[in-house]
Amino acid sequence: IGRRAIGLPFVEFSFFILNILLESFSIQYYNSKKQKNQGDISMYFAGQIIGVVALTLAVISFQQKTHKYILTFQLLANIMFVLHFGLIGAYTGALLNFVAMLRSVVFVNKGKAWADNKFWLWLFCALSVVPYI
Repeated sequence: IGRRAIGLPFVEFSFFILNILLESFSIQYYNSKKQKNQGDISMYFAGQIIGVVALTLAVISFQQKTHKYILTFQLLANIMFVLHFGLIGAYTGALLNFVAMLRSVVFVNKGKAWADNKFWLWLFCALSVVPYI
């Protein structure tokens, strides 16, 4: 009775993240063993460690109580994900997370005149669609 039940969205999110991690580790490790030298493999593992830190920050962001703290932790997670994807050679992922990082910067500053401009809405909508074309 005193326990808090874990909601279905949290469980789905956990499986989603676990799936991403497993795919990333298995595909990237296979490719790194197949075609890269020892220095590149160490960069790969450094990138994976940064990715785990980024994932931890992303999960912590959903535990925050205020909007500003949620967005701040998501901003930190996006910065780490940009580094993670850059180090493992997934440049499209790094680019998409860079866009998410910029979006977080704008939303953290919501309430300021420059951040309330409708330009940002259209820019981020366009930047989210362009990679899929």
